[in-house]
Parts: sequence; C-alpha cells; structure tokens
Amino acid sequence: MSSVRPDLKFADKSDENSFYKSYLRLPVKSHKTLRIADRGDYYTVLDDDAEFVADSIYKTSSVIKTTSSQGKSIKYITLSPAVFANLIKLSVLNLGYKIEIYDKNWINPKFASPGNLNEIEEFLNSNDLNSINLISSLKLINNNSNNDNRKIGLSFYDQNTKKIGLCEFNDNELFSNLESILIQLGIKECLLPSNNNGSNNNIDPDFEKLEQLIDRCDIVITHIKPSEYNDKNIEQDLIRLTGNDLILSTNELSSMKISLNCCNSLINYLGLINDEINFGNLSIFKHNLSKYMRLDYAAVKALNLFPNHNSVNNNNSMNKNSSLFGLLNNCKSIGGSRLLSQWLKQPLLDINKIKERQIIVGHLINDLSLRNYLQNSILNSVPDIPKLIKKLYSSSSSSNNNKSTYSSSKLDDVIRLYQLSIKLPELLETLQNSIDDLQDDDDDDDGDNNKSIIELFNNIWIKPIKNYIESLLKFQELIETTIDLSVIENATSNSSRCK
Repeated sequence: MSSVRPDLKFADKSDENSFYKSYLRLPVKSHKTLRIADRGDYYTVLDDDAEFVADSIYKTSSVIKTTSSQGKSIKYITLSPAVFANLIKLSVLNLGYKIEIYDKNWINPKFASPGNLNEIEEFLNSNDLNSINLISSLKLINNNSNNDNRKIGLSFYDQNTKKIGLCEFNDNELFSNLESILIQLGIKECLLPSNNNGSNNNIDPDFEKLEQLIDRCDIVITHIKPSEYNDKNIEQDLIRLTGNDLILSTNELSSMKISLNCCNSLINYLGLINDEINFGNLSIFKHNLSKYMRLDYAAVKALNLFPNHNSVNNNNSMNKNSSLFGLLNNCKSIGGSRLLSQWLKQPLLDINKIKERQIIVGHLINDLSLRNYLQNSILNSVPDIPKLIKKLYSSSSSSNNNKSTYSSSKLDDVIRLYQLSIKLPELLETLQNSIDDLQDDDDDDDGDNNKSIIELFNNIWIKPIKNYIESLLKFQELIETTIDLSVIENATSNSSRCK
C-alpha cells in the first residue's frame, strides 16, 4: 500500500478545535464499528480506528500521526479515496464491520453494514459482490413448557431483487431449523431485539444460545429496540411498498404475525418507507424452509463450499481455489456468480426440478456453438443489472458528487443497458435455432429428452426474452433519438484498436 497520503488540513485553529471537540463528544461505539470523517477530497480515521487501518491496510504503525486536543492525545490517519474504497471492502465485506461515515464536522452520519450496503455501493465493484448480501430480522417466542416448541419468526430483504421474505417455524433447543435457513439464504446481518430477557431480568438462556449460533455462522448481529417488533402500521406500509391493496388479504401472509413484526422492524431499520423510489416496486412472499436440503454451518465449512471471507488476505488465488465455489466460479457475469452461490447454498430436493436443471445444463454442454456464443458474445457484456437499475432509480439529489460527473455516470449506465437490449433479438434467434435443430432430429431414443429441452427453453428463456424485447422497444427508440450513438461506437472502436 502506498505511503503517500493526504495531509489533514483545517481552515484555521478554530476549525481544528471544533473538529476534535465534535469527535470527542461522539457516543461510545462497539469495537467492530469504524468511524470515518469525510473531509471532501480525503478521509480521516482517529484513535482505535487509526490503529486498525494502520494494521490491516498499511501493515505498519509508522503511518499514524498524533495530535492533542482538550488535554487528550489523539491518533489519526488520512486516507485517499482509493485507500478508503479498499478499507470499505476489507472491513465490511471481509471482516463484518459496521461503518459510520460522517461529514467533516462529525455530523450527518451515513451507516453501512454487511447486510445494508446502500451507502457504500458506489465504492464497491460488482466483482466484490459475487454473492447476495441479505439482511434479516428475527424474533424468538419461547414456550418454556415444551422444549421443542420454540417459535421463530423471520423476515429478510434482498436489496437486488427488492423482495421481502417471511418465514415462521418451530425449532428445537439447538435451533437446527434456524441455522439451516440462515445458511440457505446467505444472511450477512441479523437484527435482534435488545434486552430480550426473562421477567426476572436474567438473560434468557435460549436467546443467549440463539445469539451464539448466529455469531458462529459469521453473521453480524445488530440489536434494535424491542418496540420495533410490532404490526401497528405494517399493512399500510406493505401496501405502499408493493402497490397491492390486497397484500395481506389472504391468510397465507396475514397469519404470520411474528414474521410481520420482524418485517416491520426491518422496514424501519432500512428506512424503506422513507424513500419514494420503493413505492410499488417491492414484493413479498412466504419462504418455504423445506424446499431445499438443510445444511448447517459445520457442513458448509467441512465441505469447503465457499472461501473464507473473514480474512485480510481474501483475494489470493490459494484462498479462492481452496473452495468449491472458487473452483467452479468461471462465470462470465456477476449474475452468474451470484446464481452459482445460490445453487450451492440451496441444494434442490424436488427430483423434477433437479432433472430440469440437469437437462438445461446438459444441452448447454452438448451444443458447443450455443455455449461459445453465450460466453463470448452475450455474457461477457452483461453488466450488474440490479446495481445499474438501482443507480438509475436513485435521485441525483442524494449524490454528493459533482452534478456533471453524476449525470455523465448515469448516461453511461443507460448506454450499457441499451447495448445489452439491442443484443436480445440476436440472442433470441440463436436460442431458437438451437431448439429448432432438436425438432429436426428424428432419433426416437432422444425424442423425449429433446421435447423436454424445447419445453424448458421456451418457458425459461425464449418466451421471457420475447416479452423483454417488446417492452424495451420504447427504451431503445428513446436512446436512439436523443443520443448520438455514433460517437460512442467510434470511441469503442478506437479503444479496441489501442488494445
């Protein structure tokens, strides 16, 4: 890591005193929380956070500087934007830290955590997010009269697909079902009610075991007020977020009282109802715990399914190749990497679904021309679509960047989506040709298998792609009439010749 770092500068002595005075007034934080001051062109961390950065980023304490304020010695380190981005990735994604980013006066903080990356997504590359980061909230209802009658309600949120999941189940004293669902979903952060104690103010031993289980699964725990677990406004909030006035009209969701309490706490924690962009764009569903094979954390570790993320040196090839995911992940797109991660966490139990997956993969293996076309002409140009759409939905007023730079960035995102959309007709034609060849094959031995391939291709790809092409026609027309695409094509051509 380069030792060249920005200088910590102040307008005058009063500005300096105010900076340190405001810092010293901040409340006590946990040891796995980093506080960072955004100074505009650079960032600053102080005291324990400075020591953490020196040790984990610079690998030396010589980068730490010392000053004094109000009779106290204060350590500090300044960070360039590039080093700050590296710190964000290491601390949040690899080590499970929470981040508080303040302005230069230590006010107006932005919060980020492993399950809530909204405020720091601009500093992360899509390749850093090859698995889905879900956040959940759960509540334990303990019936002391029955050892196997611990009721758990859980709600989780996928920020990429904008889906809220609900699940309720009974569990044993080892919380085996809970461990399985946490592994299935790949939960990164879990909200729990604070002070979940018995009537005699002693810590509930079951709740203590539950926290130990979550911690053992490398999931960050965030305690929130127990009063957040209520369903006072949950129906009207879900109506606004989903755009469906009858969202809780069926017993399937409305009967899940504990999960809806958890859902309310999750909505409030993420501030979903405070952002109009979410209105009408979210969906909610009931998660079926028994749909996938149940894996516990010990099995995942023993099988080396995934690389160890709780490591400072997580990017070396030895660490990646030591896991099944690392060996299999030759995906051309970030969406493929996320799907592979999901398949490994959620092994199918339905024999028909397993056969369908094998049929599709088998055809892609057998049809070399189709596979090469998908790999070289389509998948390598597919961007992180959920991330781009999220950026386009976000309001420009929420950005602290220069307005022209921000507009240029948005335009670039639109162009990338346009370039993908105009490839869809060619993709559709290639897929159609592949199954047309099967229809021309009169071999009786392969007849049933070919029919299955044709049916699956039509249902999973061809019909949806036809709908996408029709829906995107207006978008393509808008781009072609408002943007001089020849300039972009010339720039791309020149760039290719320079390589």
